[in-house]
Amino acid sequence: NTIVHHFLSSSIAELALLGAAERPSVDHAAAFESEALAIRDLLKFDFFFGDREQFMAAVESEASTLALDWRERLAAGPTGVLLETAPMLCSDMYLRSFFEAYAVVAGVMASDDASRPFEERALLDQCMGLGQQYLLQGRLRSPEAVSRHLFRAGIELARNRGLWSPVEGIDGHRREFAANLQAVLRRL
Repeated sequence: NTIVHHFLSSSIAELALLGAAERPSVDHAAAFESEALAIRDLLKFDFFFGDREQFMAAVESEASTLALDWRERLAAGPTGVLLETAPMLCSDMYLRSFFEAYAVVAGVMASDDASRPFEERALLDQCMGLGQQYLLQGRLRSPEAVSRHLFRAGIELARNRGLWSPVEGIDGHRREFAANLQAVLRRL
């Protein structure tokens, strides 16, 4: 994570630009901030982030490195956010393994019996087995995603979002969480 931390703001800026451009929002600047903060929230169990203002200043600075006129491009909508002119794109390289691991956890939780409580060790074993299978099938592109450490972070993220305990209606929330992670992965 030490090296990744140096590219974290840039990676988040890339994903936030793409996510904000996809939104049918009139206020793309607010969408950019919302996307960046949502990604930050997904990664909070693997990385330390400063306060909100410092974080957003760093992400906006990195967006300016990607394209000086990023605000104008973002306002133009999906066709305006062209990252091929950026000096280097790094979100796929640095963040894919995290999001793929979280997506495995979310997928297992979403497909499990919502009335039954989870046992962490059994869930980790299930994620390891499914992660290996997905890697062999080419459904995961990052071998680093098949990691107990990253699966544990995914479990902590699910717990933090109230998705761990079996309660009424939790299955829909778990499916929504899995779908949100798949949406982030499509941007990588």
